[in-house]
Amino acid sequence: MFIHTAKKVSIWFCLTIGCLLLNSCFEVEQEFTLNPDGSGKVVLESAFPNISLNGETDQSEEALKKAVSEFFKQTKGVEVWRDVTYAWSDDGRIKFKGTAYFSDISKLDFHNQGTMEFDWTAEGDEGALTMAFKKSETGKKKTPVSKDAETRKKEMLAERQKFQQSKPMLTGFMTGLKHKAVFNLPGKAGATMNFTEEDGGKLGVQVTGEKLIAAMEKLVSDDEWLMSNSFDPQEGPSDVESMSEVLFGQKGAVKAVRSGLGEPLFDYDAEVAAAQKDFAETQEEFAVLIAPPAAGEAMKSLEIVGVQMSAAVDEKLGLRPFNSEPGFSFSVLGEFPGSVLGVSEIMLEKAIADDGSDLLPESDWDRKVSFPRLSDTNTAVIFELKVGMPGPEVKSFSEISGYIQYTVSSGLKEVDLGLTALKAGEIGKEFGAEIVEIKDGWQDDGSKEIEINLDLASDTVTSLVLVDGAKRMELEKRGYSSIGSGPTTFTFESKDGFPEKAKLLVIMHDGVKTFDVPFKLENISLQGKPLKQN
Repeated sequence: MFIHTAKKVSIWFCLTIGCLLLNSCFEVEQEFTLNPDGSGKVVLESAFPNISLNGETDQSEEALKKAVSEFFKQTKGVEVWRDVTYAWSDDGRIKFKGTAYFSDISKLDFHNQGTMEFDWTAEGDEGALTMAFKKSETGKKKTPVSKDAETRKKEMLAERQKFQQSKPMLTGFMTGLKHKAVFNLPGKAGATMNFTEEDGGKLGVQVTGEKLIAAMEKLVSDDEWLMSNSFDPQEGPSDVESMSEVLFGQKGAVKAVRSGLGEPLFDYDAEVAAAQKDFAETQEEFAVLIAPPAAGEAMKSLEIVGVQMSAAVDEKLGLRPFNSEPGFSFSVLGEFPGSVLGVSEIMLEKAIADDGSDLLPESDWDRKVSFPRLSDTNTAVIFELKVGMPGPEVKSFSEISGYIQYTVSSGLKEVDLGLTALKAGEIGKEFGAEIVEIKDGWQDDGSKEIEINLDLASDTVTSLVLVDGAKRMELEKRGYSSIGSGPTTFTFESKDGFPEKAKLLVIMHDGVKTFDVPFKLENISLQGKPLKQN
């Protein structure tokens, strides 16, 4: 039997950072059914807060649907959902239940749902599979402990003091945290570490906020352990195997080895096909598509959905039809091969009539599309193309073509702007951050507005977060402006003002890529319809 060794992982970091970002903890229960190839399904039941970092509460049906829709959009690795239910609970949280189908468990990432992630690897038909917490890619390198005993004792004292100072905040964050995962695995059971045995041969693992606090307290209070290991409240223990032992009972990774994997536990393709039919109504209800980011492929479809003609009239009259220049305009609906972050440019390059005449506008300004509009799901775009007025004998266009430039994002990340004080003229360490002005809010209700310059495109920034001690507040975006290649000036509002010693974090899209893809419409009638080919 082949045993694949699990990677050492920062369990502390994986288990706490998610909760810290939520600013309010959650209860999550998951039951996975896994096939030998790593595909599977998971029944997810959770109670989670509708995160409003500005402190506002909205328990309307619209707010409920918006929160669930956002969860669908931000979750990664799910091919389709089934049997989805959701409702407000009596304590103001959202109660959610649904079955998610995934082709690869290692790519599964539920948005703000639990802190444990799992990996599944296999080698050969009769190989072994190993499951473990995935290593977080976030965090800084830990400073090695001093080898000098006296120096280390001083470091230990500082680490303990730092932990005690952070403990009230951590306790507040982690109170109520509960995440339990149960697994139905293929094959025969082999070596198992730090999983519990559940009914029916299932395996389980669970963490709670109380257990995490107790584990931290135990390690940081252990003289012998702390002498040779470090503990940072933000980064956790340097010896993750010891943390694993305190949390789960055994020193080492959380893993389960299987052999003789055999047949799949369920027919993945058949259930996914059925789920896609069932989920169609849910997608329509939320106006959301579970679409992966586009990856540079050509447009999935193009269709002319509107035509406008403006004839030339006597200039002396000072009147213009549709208040536009003479010419033809097409309204084009395009579907992307996946979701996009934004459309940065659309350019018309050819406009040929059926008589061979060139109807491409002379100026680049008229060839370039202004104000393309994305669908709510970011999977479709509508834009207008302007061409010259065709001659009296023209009955169709043989070719209308150009390119579309779109951007995609791999996810979101949070970056501290590195501002040492919140006051006008202060310059940060990230993205050329500079505070232009802090002033009274426009509603004259005690709120404040901040204008800040960032070397970031407007569509890459989703929000700004004010961090004042243990308090986090998402700021309301009031607008932005930019000129040429200069910085973007963002305006955000805070109901509680801007304490000078607070921090500002930017929530932005990560891994942004830009793609240029061609588009072409051929043999189009003057009404914008495809001509029937003989």
